[in-house]
Amino acid sequence: MLLLEEQDRAFDVRDLASEVRFTKRGVAEALEGLTIAGMIHATTVGNSRRYSLNRRSELENLFGPLPRIRTSQRALCRILLATIDLTEEIADATERVRRVEVARILRELGPELRRVDPHVGFPNEGDSAFDFLQGFCAVQCSAARGEGSN
Repeated sequence: MLLLEEQDRAFDVRDLASEVRFTKRGVAEALEGLTIAGMIHATTVGNSRRYSLNRRSELENLFGPLPRIRTSQRALCRILLATIDLTEEIADATERVRRVEVARILRELGPELRRVDPHVGFPNEGDSAFDFLQGFCAVQCSAARGEGSN
């Protein structure tokens, strides 16, 4: 997550543990090891320890080309899966049920949509909302494959 950030942003253990779905203790231990190795810089802000990359260019060279989508891969996967599930669920539904289910899923996915694209604006209901969701997924998948720009 630290490497995928466009800027040298600092995160606390809670942020990182939530994204990678590991325990805070496991993430803290890994970060301390990386800090000792000089790859991560740790600072204390209040009663929280914040971590940022110390040697970005060396890590980028080590890992090769970074993904074009430099946001939460977990959030994007959740959006894609929810869209696929929703497509199947509403395939034979009435118009009213479609509208309700699309509005529900957009409310649920709001934080993930903003995590992938902080500037996203989306409709709240109707077929245009479902079209938006499918289009969002298509754009993100195209960007992940290196088609177009992101």
